[in-house]
Amino acid sequence: MPPTKSKYDPDKMPENIGRLAELGLTLKQIAYYFGVSEPTIERWVARPEVVMAYQNGKAKGLSTIAESLYQQAIKGNMTAIIFYLKTQGKWSEKQEIEHKHSGYIRASDSDDTTGEEKERLKQIGAGILSALGVPEFANADESGAADADVSGDS
Repeated sequence: MPPTKSKYDPDKMPENIGRLAELGLTLKQIAYYFGVSEPTIERWVARPEVVMAYQNGKAKGLSTIAESLYQQAIKGNMTAIIFYLKTQGKWSEKQEIEHKHSGYIRASDSDDTTGEEKERLKQIGAGILSALGVPEFANADESGAADADVSGDS
């Protein structure tokens, strides 16, 4: 349950809002803390002295945490080092994997595909690869596989 509804006190409110912002509270959470609506807290934060306190509080909180993270990384905390490098050094664990395929799909002898169907699939695949500009299929060969009709119409 939030504290009782607060009235704006120009002597205390900027400092109080700044301190709560420093701790990482959002405007919605600050409104709840003071027992006021979000539109009310937004009106308060629209005041120059409050917006300055809020922004300074956010910056101070981030600075404090960043300094602590940095100190942990300097001391050799591997988790802190990794986190710091990922967020500040833009490091990534993504790996690019290059995959090459011959372009042929071999049907198993145990399937129900007929020899004629297998040949047609081979021609269609070659036609698609040729259309995509895959070097091995860019020019038609004697069998015409690269010129295969990929529309499915015979």
